[in-house]
Amino acid sequence: MAAEGDRLATLTATEQDILRRLAAGHTAKSIAAETGLSVNAVNERLREARRKTGATSSRELARLFIAQENRDEQIGVAQPPDAGQVEPDPPHRATGLLRMGPLVMTILIGLVAAATLTGTLIQNDPVKENGGMPDQLLGSLAVDHPDQVSTLHGQVRRETRDSAWATEAEAALANRFGAIANVDSLRVLCAAKLCEVAGRLRPGSASGPALLAVQQLSLTGVRDLGFGDSVFSVGGKAMGKGDPFVVYLKRIPTTVPHMISTSPAQGATIPAGPYTLSVTFDRPMRARSYSFVTSNVGDYPDCDGKPQQSPDGRTFTMRCSAVAGRTYAIGFNSERFGNFASVDGVSATPSMLSFDTRR
Repeated sequence: MAAEGDRLATLTATEQDILRRLAAGHTAKSIAAETGLSVNAVNERLREARRKTGATSSRELARLFIAQENRDEQIGVAQPPDAGQVEPDPPHRATGLLRMGPLVMTILIGLVAAATLTGTLIQNDPVKENGGMPDQLLGSLAVDHPDQVSTLHGQVRRETRDSAWATEAEAALANRFGAIANVDSLRVLCAAKLCEVAGRLRPGSASGPALLAVQQLSLTGVRDLGFGDSVFSVGGKAMGKGDPFVVYLKRIPTTVPHMISTSPAQGATIPAGPYTLSVTFDRPMRARSYSFVTSNVGDYPDCDGKPQQSPDGRTFTMRCSAVAGRTYAIGFNSERFGNFASVDGVSATPSMLSFDTRR
């Protein structure tokens, strides 16, 4: 945690101001309008903040920065005064609903749309289903959405277990989350429609990179396993123990198509210039039917607008060109547009890809 705090301490007052606004739900465009900076200037400062801290996403960095401020307030560390002006960064790839309180962060991760709120901390033990006894791994995990996490904690334990699916899903999730550096303890529990991944980080380790990796994996790294919407929550350290975290992953019904891979990969950094953009689904899709959707978390890629479908019907590709120093984002289906559909007409679950280009 000290190393993470040291990196955040290198941010200028303007960079900090921009991150606070970003965490409050603003975009680079609205930050520019409020501060008098250009959008490019805002994006440039966000890029610099990411460079200093090693973060891969501005919104993820904003969440960590606010969490660190809350920790500092809790232990009485004064924050530097605001500079009155803010600095820029490109669109961001994290999605979800965020509320912050001291030592706690809960993110409800959706598929395409993003919203960010602030709120008052409510502490609650999520294990209502266990007679008030705390979860042995998570302890009394403080959450800002107690009903949501408590409900899911109970749901995964009440559901009738689909043993054939759950056993395989548990092994696959344990393999992926267990590969994250500094994840010390890990427990995976699947039922029929929901899986819980609970764990703690290694005591004394820097929590920021590991929690970002857990969040990113929850958001995009298990789509190929057939999971959609996610809930991610992290609590504060207990004496002698690392940060606890819990992820809930919702199983996509087998009747619904879903994206399993993209190129570039989610969160990748590619060189500027021509490249091939592709999306692959878990089954053959309807011919000449697609919905490539714009997003507010990045620039829409500059492509030829002539998607080509693979012979097996599962992959769509376009030829595109990338400009240096940009963050790009593209959705595949949305609530309004659902033309990516199986051959029998079932629309695919909405998903999103975002990636950067080297400067």
